Amino acid sequence: MRRWQDAKFGIFIHFGPWSQTEKGLIWPMTLTCSAKKRERDLNLYRTFNPIHFDATEWARAIRRSGARYAVFTTKHHDGFCNFDTALTNARITSPECPYSSSKSPDITRDFVDAMRAQKLMVGLYYSNVDWRHPDGVWHSHAKFDEAFPLAHPDRWRRFVSFEQGQVRELLTHYGPIDLFWFDVWWPKSGQGDAVPMLQMMRRLQPNMLINDRGTDGFADFVTAEQGIPNPVPDGPWESCFTISEGNGFWYKGPRAKYKSAAELIRLLADVASKGGNLLLNIGPKPDGSLVEQEVQRMEEIGNWLARNGQAIYGTTRGPLAHVPPWGRVTRRGSRLYLIVFDWPKPGTPLRLQLTQHVTAASLLGESAPVAFQALPDHSGVELHLPSAAPDPVASVIQLDFSESQR
Repeated sequence: MRRWQDAKFGIFIHFGPWSQTEKGLIWPMTLTCSAKKRERDLNLYRTFNPIHFDATEWARAIRRSGARYAVFTTKHHDGFCNFDTALTNARITSPECPYSSSKSPDITRDFVDAMRAQKLMVGLYYSNVDWRHPDGVWHSHAKFDEAFPLAHPDRWRRFVSFEQGQVRELLTHYGPIDLFWFDVWWPKSGQGDAVPMLQMMRRLQPNMLINDRGTDGFADFVTAEQGIPNPVPDGPWESCFTISEGNGFWYKGPRAKYKSAAELIRLLADVASKGGNLLLNIGPKPDGSLVEQEVQRMEEIGNWLARNGQAIYGTTRGPLAHVPPWGRVTRRGSRLYLIVFDWPKPGTPLRLQLTQHVTAASLLGESAPVAFQALPDHSGVELHLPSAAPDPVASVIQLDFSESQR
């Protein structure tokens, strides 16, 4: 848990047959479409051939981004498995999938091995929903029919056994796993049926962290999506966001638009200042290659972290009661990191409301001190900064304090 919380930054990867549609959102497979089209979409794996997939390239790009872990979609809602499972033919290693004839078709194995080679934490995503399974009856696009487990107990038990079997495969065939990332909640009427599986997971991988989707009582951290929880959870938490604009996590085609590096860096600082982790999503192309714009954003974030990572890695939420208008604040022990988005105009001091006694201040990475003085009402401190910001996106001031109160 400490290693994961200190990491602060991870990469989420949505990849599979649906990437061929360039739609971004997978829900159209079940919304406003005919049964015939849905069946055609579920068979997209028969044309899925990511011949340019290179797990080493992926892992190196993740390393360059400054992320310290990644979560990969082993099975999404469509039921297709990016791993070698004995429980369905809809898998990357099936003869029905063109990529099965490649030299190393189990892309989950290649991903896990490449991540370990880069000394990155390994996370596996698995959706509780399965639109393909005859007994995994769902209501709307990503919600189980709450009445189904009680109305059809035999069918429901078969589905539970199927999921437990696939989770066991993932946790016994690929070595140590650091994170297991479930998606979508179990139906309330069948919640208790998940317990034996979750107990099994703890036995098989006692050091592994599990998120909170359908795992009440077993969860190690809270998972938010495309937003920062309000109020911020007291315990460990993470929020996943897309690099691309809009809600779709999958590849969106050549005309997709992307958030700027500045927006993403400031998002990372915002999440870290509130004690969370940022899981930033990418959607590789259907041939397995990474999207150029996403690689560029990842490298820009990595360049910023190479200079300013002390203000992110291993920090905790800042001590301020309110978010300052000029940026964000993180903390490590008796040192604060002021991550300044809006550098003050020349001659205008930067004010910080703080009860602790400040003992030193400097720009991160520089030995020259920054002048400061207590505010007249002793409610904090004001800093007299150089006229120009050291970083055009977010500059960092490190500020040491004693625990004595003003």
